[in-house]
Amino acid sequence: MYGSPDVDRRDGDTAENPIDSESEPPMLHLLRSMRLLRALQASVALSAGLLLAGCGTGGGTAEAPAETVTVTVTAGTEDPDSPDEADSTDETGEDSQVPEDASGSTFQDGVLSTSELRIKITRHEVIDVGAPGNEYGDKPVIAFWYETTNLSDDEVDPSAFIFHFNALQDNNPDAINELEVGMLPDDRFLETQSEKIKQGGTVECAIAYELDDTVTPVELVAYEGFDEVLGSAVYELK
Repeated sequence: MYGSPDVDRRDGDTAENPIDSESEPPMLHLLRSMRLLRALQASVALSAGLLLAGCGTGGGTAEAPAETVTVTVTAGTEDPDSPDEADSTDETGEDSQVPEDASGSTFQDGVLSTSELRIKITRHEVIDVGAPGNEYGDKPVIAFWYETTNLSDDEVDPSAFIFHFNALQDNNPDAINELEVGMLPDDRFLETQSEKIKQGGTVECAIAYELDDTVTPVELVAYEGFDEVLGSAVYELK
């Protein structure tokens, strides 16, 4: 279940065949632990955003200024299904890819596909501090709108995004800089961000990551489980 960050859902793991952390390479064990911690932190951030947004007044959906950000490898087009048609960016283009893994999972043209779900990124924008969608933050954020489709009979909800993606800014010469998950950038999804999706059903949601600067591009990396990279896409900040 994607709503339970304490479960490592790597393919092949079963209760009868648990992962032996003592026998696996130290760096792989550390990476898995770091991604599990990130998932826990993201869940806490989403819960805090729900509480704060519920106590706020006014504030509709975030309206993106035209051409706020672009994907470096994507020619942006408008998404006719988006509520903010003039400011939408269609996330279709050639991303940095790795070959399809043994389970058939892929990340291509802004779409992550596994045997259980499909996550399609539909648009993105940078939101300044104090602007609609980032009223309570102290850093600018990059927000992604996406659709989650349940392809199985398992329990799936929109929070699956945080278990399949990490956002990075390469602005540290010595260490990998993973961005923290911010508060929910679109209050239309306050009541639906954790709802269970029926098999074959699709639910829209959004997520934000806190930027450490507004110059360094953001790389969104897609994962299967906690350690298998499926691909990535780079987003320039303007």
